[in-house]
Amino acid sequence: MTGIRPNFTDWRQLDALAIWQLAALMRGVDPRAWAAGDVIDRHGDALDLGEQQNQLIAGVHAGTLQPGKNEQPPLTQNTIIVTNSALEWLRSHGYAELASNLDRSLHALSSENLIKKENLIARHQRNWPTIEKDLKRANKGLDVARTDLHGIWNEALALDWARRNGKLVEGNTTLSRQASVFPE
Repeated sequence: MTGIRPNFTDWRQLDALAIWQLAALMRGVDPRAWAAGDVIDRHGDALDLGEQQNQLIAGVHAGTLQPGKNEQPPLTQNTIIVTNSALEWLRSHGYAELASNLDRSLHALSSENLIKKENLIARHQRNWPTIEKDLKRANKGLDVARTDLHGIWNEALALDWARRNGKLVEGNTTLSRQASVFPE
């Protein structure tokens, strides 16, 4: 058990998630806590994932979410969804932060994503004027881009955070496109 908050380090490793698991993550709850019955709402009732599950099932019916290759109708809360297909759906349905937390490519500690703080500032200060201040106050969300390596940041996650929080200056479209992690 990881507690009630999702342990994204575990969940992003999965190639597929059951609809109920993805629905729990959409509610900000670790699916293991929900399955164990450890999550209740303010009225003392078990947390209801029905609305999120219905949204996901509708996404599969619409063809915007890809079910696992062996999935057959009827769709249920146990229907498996391919995680990569869920990322774009989540971004376009108001769950961009969840998509970023589940996106392995953003969290990969590969040399192309890792950058020294000074270089991150120098590279993006033109399009992200508040970058130095934002990095100093990283505990307000931008900490998702901090790595365990001293002074090293995940550039893709930092840019994703900046984009989602309206920090990127869109005046120069060429630079803005370069700074974007995701297609428009």
